[in-house]
Amino acid sequence: MRVMVNGVCWAAGKPVPGKNVNVQTFTPAKATPKKAKPKKRDRSDKKAKPAKKTAPGPIGPKALLAPVNSSGLTLFYGNSFIERLQEDGTLEALLHAASPEKRQQFRSLAYTGDEVGFRIRPAKFGAHLGYISNQLRGDRVVMAFGMNEAFSGGEGLAGFSKSLEAYVTMIKGRHPGSEFILVSPTAVAESDTGVYPDVRTRNADIASYCQAMEAVAQQQGVGYVDLFAPSLTLHAESKAPLTSNSLHLNQAGNEAIAMVLAGALASADKVKAVDTALPGFAMLKKMASRKAYEMAMAYKPANGIHYYGLRKREYEFASEIPHHLNLATQLDESIWVQAQDLATAQPFPKLAAVGAKPPAKRPRKGLGVINPSPQDLAEFTVADGYEVNLFASSEEFPELINPLQMQFDGRGRLWVCCFESYPVPVPGTLSDDKILIFEDTDGDGKADTRTVFADHLKLPDGFVLYKDGIIVSVARKLVWLRDTDGDDIADLREEWLRGADDTDTHHGGYLARSPQGHIILNEALFHRGQFETPYGPVRTKNAATVYLDPSTRELSIERQPTHPNPWKISYNNSGDSIQMFGGGQIIDCNFYDVWTPVGVSSSSTMGMPFRDDKGCTIAYVSSPHFPEAWQGGVVTGHLLAKNAVLYTPLKLNAGVWEKADTSLNLISSKNKSFRPTDLEFGLDGALYISDFYYPIIGHAQHSIRDPNRDYTNGRIWRITRKGAPLAKPPKIAGAKIPALFAHLTHPQAKVRELVRLELEKHPTAAVVAYAKSRIAQSQISMELGLELLWLFERTKDFSQLDLFRRVARSPNVVVRRAAARSLRWWAPSLQAEALAIAAELLNSGDARTKISLISAASHLRRTDSAWWDLVKDIEGDKESPIGKMLALAAHYESPSISPEYPLLAVSKDATLSGWKMSSQTAGTLWIKSDEAQQVILGYRGNPYINFTVNGIPELIATGSKHSKDGQVNLTLVPGVNKIAFESADRGQPTEGRLDLYLANPIGGKPERVTFAKDQAEHTAWEKTYEDAFATVTDSRIYIKAVPSQMVYNVTRFTVKAGRTYTFVFENPDHMQHNLVITKPGKAAAVGALADAMAANPDAMEKHYVPDSDLILFATGLVPHGEKEEKEFIVPSLPGDYPYICTFPGHWRIMRGIMVVE
Repeated sequence: MRVMVNGVCWAAGKPVPGKNVNVQTFTPAKATPKKAKPKKRDRSDKKAKPAKKTAPGPIGPKALLAPVNSSGLTLFYGNSFIERLQEDGTLEALLHAASPEKRQQFRSLAYTGDEVGFRIRPAKFGAHLGYISNQLRGDRVVMAFGMNEAFSGGEGLAGFSKSLEAYVTMIKGRHPGSEFILVSPTAVAESDTGVYPDVRTRNADIASYCQAMEAVAQQQGVGYVDLFAPSLTLHAESKAPLTSNSLHLNQAGNEAIAMVLAGALASADKVKAVDTALPGFAMLKKMASRKAYEMAMAYKPANGIHYYGLRKREYEFASEIPHHLNLATQLDESIWVQAQDLATAQPFPKLAAVGAKPPAKRPRKGLGVINPSPQDLAEFTVADGYEVNLFASSEEFPELINPLQMQFDGRGRLWVCCFESYPVPVPGTLSDDKILIFEDTDGDGKADTRTVFADHLKLPDGFVLYKDGIIVSVARKLVWLRDTDGDDIADLREEWLRGADDTDTHHGGYLARSPQGHIILNEALFHRGQFETPYGPVRTKNAATVYLDPSTRELSIERQPTHPNPWKISYNNSGDSIQMFGGGQIIDCNFYDVWTPVGVSSSSTMGMPFRDDKGCTIAYVSSPHFPEAWQGGVVTGHLLAKNAVLYTPLKLNAGVWEKADTSLNLISSKNKSFRPTDLEFGLDGALYISDFYYPIIGHAQHSIRDPNRDYTNGRIWRITRKGAPLAKPPKIAGAKIPALFAHLTHPQAKVRELVRLELEKHPTAAVVAYAKSRIAQSQISMELGLELLWLFERTKDFSQLDLFRRVARSPNVVVRRAAARSLRWWAPSLQAEALAIAAELLNSGDARTKISLISAASHLRRTDSAWWDLVKDIEGDKESPIGKMLALAAHYESPSISPEYPLLAVSKDATLSGWKMSSQTAGTLWIKSDEAQQVILGYRGNPYINFTVNGIPELIATGSKHSKDGQVNLTLVPGVNKIAFESADRGQPTEGRLDLYLANPIGGKPERVTFAKDQAEHTAWEKTYEDAFATVTDSRIYIKAVPSQMVYNVTRFTVKAGRTYTFVFENPDHMQHNLVITKPGKAAAVGALADAMAANPDAMEKHYVPDSDLILFATGLVPHGEKEEKEFIVPSLPGDYPYICTFPGHWRIMRGIMVVE
């Protein structure tokens, strides 16, 4: 907090409080906002059969937008704060109830994770937004931002103000003649649901951003509503928590803040007079909430890729998107009627279901048929020595429709996620997807009972067990479904995370738990994740695997593969993991677990153990019921082209798993409806198969309303080995802690996994205490030692350093490999010793240990470059698996995805031409800008485009052929600017389409940019630029910070001993940076001195430059968009002189070497 306070006071020209002064949070001055101008049930049974379902919704004609007579439309822009308010319904219900005579309309264009200067969207979204915007001509526009931006603290404040000014200007242009209002973020609050960032520091940051918003509102002549100060009061006065995670409001919080915001947007007295206990008000909320759903499905529809994206089908868009908008208008009419009389609840309106009518088209890969299960059973081809039986089907349990992921619990019951509304609900209907629990009560291998644990879910594509319920992935969210009374029916729903993308609803799914307890979520091809967390937004672009820590709700990106559609992840007993991708790609996860900046993906040629036909499930074989020789191999499910379950043995080669022999067809069917979507080994050792049982598959190949889609069937099959005894499962559910620890070294991976989950239900302190009592036993069993290591990582107890040392030096190489992976979590506690242990592990010569260490080092080098120095030279062969992994890790200084936002359209005259081509795949363009201005540099139709602007790498190509369009947001400097492109895939020139543009924030040609009129002028500008910005000339040194990367644009340069130079340091980054040159080998010492200054009230005034004779040269802290020039006399003694940024924490990675000759 002190760093932020120092910075704010220093920037404002105010006295900095003394070191011992207790700095409290403060509230911004109140401003009067500009007023708008008038213009539980029982679901358990024994094989009960509900009424037969029909396909959801009739197919109808193309919908046209309905006319409406309203007295004014309010549009909301913002982040999830607005989304949650709209979904809750209280805000809109209050506004209608307070002014029932008005026919008001409210629509939200908010998007989780949005910031004013960073609003990443799926491909082709801009044109879709243009269509939506044209339908919604707002009379009043409310913009709620600042919540996500405030995580940048004092360093990002100036950049936020500039971005907000640009955003308001853009919105004014999009909605001319409207009234405009800025709305501040709310305060954060203490929470007992997890360990979150310090509330005092966070609220101080938020208060600063609120002040900046108010200043911009005054400068732009728009209204401003302060929610920060009122929310502080609400938090202080409420006896119950108003947030779910310190940051996001829960239901009570949404209702409370809705009263404040409604009072600011309407008459506060009338809002207070609304009786919210009346039945009509509850119906108003219900209607408003449903309307928010219809608007969201029009604006950011699930499966949007087929409505507006790369696989757009015009007839689907034209029929369904307008119908969602029409349904919202229909609900308006009902809301207006209800608002007239709150004493009586009006009937909820009947909404017509209208879906697209697809053209007649035969399935590309053959059409499956729906057979009675005995017929399918008889027609299976089963491997010799094995047999299959039907465990459960929709014939006996009609709710078992299109099953996806399965999980066994500690009682041996099978939980199943059903995906009935796939690929997307028909407009006018709501999803009723379910989580079912099946139990075989008599041990005959067939389910006897089913319980509906949860229903009315929207597109659930995966789940994991967690404490008294499950964490389930439902459209764009992770939700904790809890059974608090033990009746096997979810009675509480708590949202944990939102911001996942569902642009393509079959391009990623299935959740998993790591040995450390993380909840693992997959984002996929075409997806643009914008997650909001208590630590700030986390963004993903294309395929990514993210880890959510359930105890802190912290989210991190684990890997970014190029392969599309990541699905099932399976772990073995040593912590190795393997993953199945939709295209049949199977990856050894340890090999891909490399930290890279967001958007920098692994190469598609990096290597895979093997690949087969398309599928989405994989499982390590860990079952005493199956042959000993099979243990450690994998079973995979394939659902397109090949409808089969295969067994494949694995072997290690150069540290990476690969196929050891020909795959065995365990079970297959000629019926294309057999779609094995998940595989799980039960506690009995049998293999269970989730069969989606669908005549067609995919929605790239088929219309979302193809008449061959099936909404009534599903199967669960069970494979056993003839003559082999089944496993005898231990007691897990309800077992006490000592009994559970006895099973942590059980040979079945499923048992170990369930024991970890059961321990999670016990008090953490009791589990940790017992774990510590078993450390001595781990000297005998290194498997127990490894499990204890994971348990301490799970509980964040890193005090048992001797245990880690013992595991890391185990004679068992498998255990040592796991310890190497765990170094990333133990290194902060081990401190300098961590590097010494890593060096020991490297010297073992084991290739897979090296892979584990490269993975750990790629994460740890973000705060200490010594980790990269340790591993960067351990492999000379660039084509070996380790060489490829190192090449990926070397991208740590590549640019992350840059701030971007959707353009509704790009003007034709914004297209760039006149390039000076150095080859067929690379060129440079020099342009003049009259002033510093924000522009958008974009490309279309070429996934291999790399951009460098004014010497700073701005874009590194993904190489994904499925992501051919993109953009980079830039600030041009006054004078000549240099734009260079190269069409290359990871350094290899690659020809592609050359369609590049330079646009202003609304897609037009920038007005104050000049292009050379001829080649002679172009050449003259080139010389002007090179003279001005060369890194080293006879008289000048020019260094820049790289935006959003915390690195310098040059990390090594050479100068002449004793010469005098003008040193220019420019900072285009939104964070403040300086540049400090130290004596040889003294960078770390100076950095430590700078870190120690953080507690001093005068540190910012001193620019975090320590008083030390180890420093030879230093600039001040340079704000965003500015530069400092200073005379510098080079030392007379040749050598390597480090330079670093001494803002606390930056020096560890923001550094370079000045070579003196």
